[in-house]
Amino acid sequence: MHPPTHRATSRGTRWSGAPTAAALGAQVEGGKKITVSWAAATDADGNLSGYALERQVAGGAWSQVYKGAALSFADTITKGWATVAYRVRAYDSYNVYSDYVTSPTRTVNNNTAPTISCGNASGSDLGTKNTGFAVAYTVNDVDGNTVKVTEKLDGVVKRTYNATLGQSNSFDVTGSYYMQVLNGRHTLTIEANDGKVTTTHTLYFTKAVHACKISLVNPLPANAQITVMILSVLSSIPADANYRVMVTNNAKDTSPVWEDATADVRRGVNHLFTNRTAAKGFAFNFILTASRGASGTGGHITSIGGGFE
Repeated sequence: MHPPTHRATSRGTRWSGAPTAAALGAQVEGGKKITVSWAAATDADGNLSGYALERQVAGGAWSQVYKGAALSFADTITKGWATVAYRVRAYDSYNVYSDYVTSPTRTVNNNTAPTISCGNASGSDLGTKNTGFAVAYTVNDVDGNTVKVTEKLDGVVKRTYNATLGQSNSFDVTGSYYMQVLNGRHTLTIEANDGKVTTTHTLYFTKAVHACKISLVNPLPANAQITVMILSVLSSIPADANYRVMVTNNAKDTSPVWEDATADVRRGVNHLFTNRTAAKGFAFNFILTASRGASGTGGHITSIGGGFE
């Protein structure tokens, strides 16, 4: 604490003790408010009236920005200022002022953080998803800085790229990427960093898929009649699940002949085709379907392999 300030009068000696050190945050951002605070001063006469706060911009002249009894003041920092400092002193009912207490000088950060515009506000829950989906968003930066965008699912990076400002982007949770996401609640995070500060947009969703259907997009052709096949399904399928494997050896025909090979696949043995005709040439395909049974117990399919001849 600074020593009290004295003033001699016909009534005696009047004095005011200085407040303790003025404090302001380490980060001062242009265009935003900052709170300057100080601890109460003491006055032996018991007639402390308040405090006078002054501001200095870029080492220039001091100007008063507040006078009153409060112990803090929220000041607006003008974007473009280089530095700012504050000093405060107490005064009493006789208008006697204490010594000044001066804050550290802070450099003003005039950078404006990048923005992420999205149809779903940050913190929103997108609800339950039982199929792939995408989230559209746009990144902007008023300072025109290069903005690096990082998309994450449950904290794991999906992709990173430099954004074209103002252009619509899409966080895709689709296709094989969606298929690898387990059932349950998940977090999507979009981060935009301009080299100085990061803006984060967070969304939530719950995946709830209780059935699947797997097939080849394009059948596998053969030069001769396909008479036998074997499929190996690496999986965890509950006993009460609805599980079926259908196979065909004339997949190119308008109406393929589908044969139930579920039992053979479960046992891991060859399936012998009964069909002997193929109008458009022999070709192999399969359709595997699985869904939860009455118990509600979940399962998964890791891989499918096999062969035919």
